Amino acid sequence: MYESYTDVLTGHVATVLPDLQIHRRTTNQVWSSGNREYKIFTEDKATNKKIKKEFAAILINDTLYLNTHKLKCKRKSFGNGHVYAFAAVGSLFFKTYPLPSDGAVLLSSLTGGIGAGIESANRIKKSAYYEMNPENKKIVLIKVDRLKELLADYPELLSDLEREDPNIPKQELVNAYMELWREQVTDTI
Repeated sequence: MYESYTDVLTGHVATVLPDLQIHRRTTNQVWSSGNREYKIFTEDKATNKKIKKEFAAILINDTLYLNTHKLKCKRKSFGNGHVYAFAAVGSLFFKTYPLPSDGAVLLSSLTGGIGAGIESANRIKKSAYYEMNPENKKIVLIKVDRLKELLADYPELLSDLEREDPNIPKQELVNAYMELWREQVTDTI
């Protein structure tokens, strides 16, 4: 387990817990639990509290899970859970459900639980990649321009991206090519 996001890049492991369990939540569970994609826990309640609130990331079987507790992008929270992540080019990348728009937040606050449920269900259908700078915790949505920068060292992927049909939704393209890029960079780390 890593105490800070910078520890992930430096490889400084704070604690090793051998009895961690992980469960991937279903779409309905993610929707009802406030964007908690993975549930990571032990039999010890005190340790579970630390997992939820103190540790920045957890490494289980060579897979990194980023704690989204207290992470925000444009003043909107990612929820209190863990998401799959990977480290590359001095940043942490993770894929999760998109943040609500200001209008959706207003709608859900005006309509209560029903409005919040509808808004959450719509967000669950989509997902997006984000990049976090571990030094200052600044998080940005990966868009096509940033994707092209990341693909600069992989000219074949970059040329494939530029030949894609312009009618394909941009976020779908970004997600697909981020997956391909992730396979390339995680093999070389």
